[in-house]
Amino acid sequence: MSKSLLILDSKTTLRGQNPHANHRRSDPQGLRLIYTKHSKEEKKKSHTNRFHRRRTMPKVLVFKEFVFYAAHSVSCFGIEHKCNRIHGHTYYLKVVASSDIQQPYEFGALEKDCLAIIGSLDHSNLNDHSEKMGGEATTERVASWIFGELRKAGCPVFRVELRETNSSGVVVEQ
Repeated sequence: MSKSLLILDSKTTLRGQNPHANHRRSDPQGLRLIYTKHSKEEKKKSHTNRFHRRRTMPKVLVFKEFVFYAAHSVSCFGIEHKCNRIHGHTYYLKVVASSDIQQPYEFGALEKDCLAIIGSLDHSNLNDHSEKMGGEATTERVASWIFGELRKAGCPVFRVELRETNSSGVVVEQ
């Protein structure tokens, strides 16, 4: 028999409930756990959903990694902050796209889309691109902009990871 779990705090009561209709037990934290029976329709729906879940293919993620070089200055931390001065980074970009196990994604297409986008950023001052990025060229905005541009190009992008250093970066996900 299928059961559902309803968690109530110790002060909550269920009015109009037959105390013998549900199996009740207490949790050490003072919560009451109430298991209720499912109707035949709910059982059928639940069984159907489980059946379909078993038949779906696993999600496959493919990725490509790139390196580009760019400079920027970030004034949002204050005038005295070191990032307010123009400085450069070696950016490490990892683009993850979703694919189907039955129809593999062509890595060449992913590379072509990415190179077209990061080509405009490579060896440039990112502050020159701040207008199209929607504000100051922070790592978060650059990664978000790359994600959006890949989407516009039709790439099934799932995640963009952009690192300024080996230990610092941002992730933008769907």
